[in-house]
Amino acid sequence: MININTFKVFFEDVIANKDENGGYTPDQFNSAIAYAFNAVTDKYRAKLRAYQLGNNKNFASIPEETYLSELVTTYDVTISTFGVGSIPSDVIETIAWKYNYITQNPLKKVGYNIREVSKPEFTYYESSQLNAPTKKHAVVSYYDGTLKFLPKDLGKAEIIYFKSVTPFWAWVLTNNEAVYTSGIGVNGTTVQIPLADECKNDLAWEMCKYLGASIKEDYLEKFSQMESAKQ
Repeated sequence: MININTFKVFFEDVIANKDENGGYTPDQFNSAIAYAFNAVTDKYRAKLRAYQLGNNKNFASIPEETYLSELVTTYDVTISTFGVGSIPSDVIETIAWKYNYITQNPLKKVGYNIREVSKPEFTYYESSQLNAPTKKHAVVSYYDGTLKFLPKDLGKAEIIYFKSVTPFWAWVLTNNEAVYTSGIGVNGTTVQIPLADECKNDLAWEMCKYLGASIKEDYLEKFSQMESAKQ
């Protein structure tokens, strides 16, 4: 995890050319870091999806998997007798669904994958007698703001997903200067950047684009090489 105060110092003292751009207020920085974080994580998730599709793997052994690891979370969705569940409020993208079946003799938990399908597919399975989903081959669909499952009597389902996070640099006023605080500040509570340290350059690059900031000459060639390597 990147400490947001450390990153702010890195960006403003090492990357951004203050002689040309001036300083940035805490609100401007928070707006920029929220944008940069979303832009970078969107790129990482897209690259991870492309790799997984190309290699037919559920999880990929590429750096982006490690970069995003702190954004992965698991949640148990309670399913009503009508086969309906609530979507966790912080879901960005689903990674996988599982149904955990408990056997009695011997007592153990067996996990089965739940397949995510489109609304038309779900409607087909809902009316099908020959291809009705079973607990070992259940399906789920995002359906009009809720989740719908077949079969309806699963009880609970485990969702593994990328969660939403908005980094925030909290601050207090000391002698009319904005000073970082790791606790509750003037505009909220600090939220650190849940990415690996290797992501700092990508974040700084997106910050510069958002703020229209120029990069110090010492780092300009490094950033140019980094962007060229991505092409």
